[in-house]
Amino acid sequence: MHPGMALPPALLLAIDAAVGWPVWTLAGLIALSSAFWFSRRGDDDEGDDASGNGPAGRAAQDAIRIRELQETVDELTRLRAAALEAAQRRDEFLTTISHELRSPLNAILGWTQVLEPRRDLPPDVRDALHVIRRNALRQRQLLDDLVDMSRVVSGALRIEPRPMRIQDALDEACQAVRPEMDRKGILLDCVVDSPAIVSGDARRLQQVLRNLLSNAIRFTPTGGTIAVRSTSGPNEVSLIISDTGAGIDSGFLPHVFEPFRQQPGALPRDQTTFGLGLALSRIIVVGHGGRVTAFSEGPGRGSVFTVTLPTLATEQSETANAPGDAPETAAVAPLTGLRVLAVDDEPDWRELLGHILGAAGADARIAASAAEAIQIFEGWRPDVVLTDIAMPITDGYGLLSSIRGRGGAGRAVPAIAMTAHAGTQERTRTARAGFAEHLAKPIPPHELIEAVRRVADQSPRAKGAGSA
Repeated sequence: MHPGMALPPALLLAIDAAVGWPVWTLAGLIALSSAFWFSRRGDDDEGDDASGNGPAGRAAQDAIRIRELQETVDELTRLRAAALEAAQRRDEFLTTISHELRSPLNAILGWTQVLEPRRDLPPDVRDALHVIRRNALRQRQLLDDLVDMSRVVSGALRIEPRPMRIQDALDEACQAVRPEMDRKGILLDCVVDSPAIVSGDARRLQQVLRNLLSNAIRFTPTGGTIAVRSTSGPNEVSLIISDTGAGIDSGFLPHVFEPFRQQPGALPRDQTTFGLGLALSRIIVVGHGGRVTAFSEGPGRGSVFTVTLPTLATEQSETANAPGDAPETAAVAPLTGLRVLAVDDEPDWRELLGHILGAAGADARIAASAAEAIQIFEGWRPDVVLTDIAMPITDGYGLLSSIRGRGGAGRAVPAIAMTAHAGTQERTRTARAGFAEHLAKPIPPHELIEAVRRVADQSPRAKGAGSA
């Protein structure tokens, strides 16, 4: 696995320019102009006169100017420090907001995904669940876009590429937006069966394609069509997403990928968004060494977005990740016989955890705090520990450290981190702390079950070591 690739240096330099560049450039210009001015003045220092314009008088004036210039540089330095501090506080605020909003979304989406498959639901209840889930997913996307843009500004958005099939990313994106297409009565004409292998971050490329498809859905009226095609060239593959929607005015077309910009009057006011989806898509595609373009013949004539990515050599295709089996195709009770200790301070999520794990066949014990989890662990050895990270008093890191400190099975039992902090830094931190997996809230039930099943192979019982 690639250790992680930061965004292009040019982009980070452009971001730094918003705060640091003007300050230090201005200070440099002041210093250079001062040096030039003093060198020229030195050529004229030939003698003093009665008016004080000689060397002594000019020296006093120069001292005043030097002091004024130094005060200006000091003030600019102070302003830069204040701007950087404000940016840090903004990032901390967005991190907190992300955590607080993801926690309730976790329960909302979790319960809708648990209830929707039931066949005994009345039609009106099923429709209501669809509406709840669709709007919760939209809320999550808005939140993800806002937080990701903050990461771009701070230089923390990272891309972790590995060989993958571009077809897999497209299939996932189409599946994610299909309910919204069906609701609006839009036809998806997707004729893509591409064998192309790219070096990509699967989650980020899925995000790009979802954003482009969602954008097409937003601007395409009922009865319209969205078509997806692919073309291949020398060492690259292109995905072309076209729609029969509102189109793009020629005057706005150059600004379509700019953040916080939306075409005036293209959508009713209650349907407008942050205007971040396309901007983030371009940033992610460029981070993969690719490009994304937009084209439209004008208002009312639809639009075409093209994503082009470099492909890997044919011999590298064997290393691409094959798509995993969907959880629904697994055994009816995939966690049968497994002991799972789940810990979270959110009561709604604890209740849902118990339901999900129990329905999957696990022998689950649920704790509301690290202290309660330790008490359970002392008398009952689980095969897997599933814990929230941000808990009061003792967090998930402290809990894992305490379990590991008990030796024996505590040292070997695999642990999964659950957290509303979904960034790369948090993933790195959980991995270094010894967590086998990192699940970002909101967590789909099938992903939770699959993660528990994967790490269960690392448990003492699975390895034949036995458990107490």
